[in-house]
Amino acid sequence: MTKEQLIQVKLGGKTVQVPVFQDEKTTLQIVASVNARLRDIEESSTRVDTQAYALQAAYLFAVDSIRAGQAADEGDAELLKNLVRIQVALKGILGDLAKPS
Repeated sequence: MTKEQLIQVKLGGKTVQVPVFQDEKTTLQIVASVNARLRDIEESSTRVDTQAYALQAAYLFAVDSIRAGQAADEGDAELLKNLVRIQVALKGILGDLAKPS
């Protein structure tokens, strides 16, 4: 069993260890994205509540994840429709080629 690689980062001003995702550069980009989201939430808030900031950020990232999945599903559906159109066109072409001249 391989041990999960951890990296020490600052999230929301706190030093924590997080698992490396893909590579260190990608992990640091994710950390920067989380910190940016936390800053945005903090700046728009009228009170200081670190736990609420973290919960809002987690919720917003979950929403983003679901939206990305839905967009991928829509793209897959469009691709499938186009493949069916191609299949129908190819059947027509093959049918024309099979007809005696």
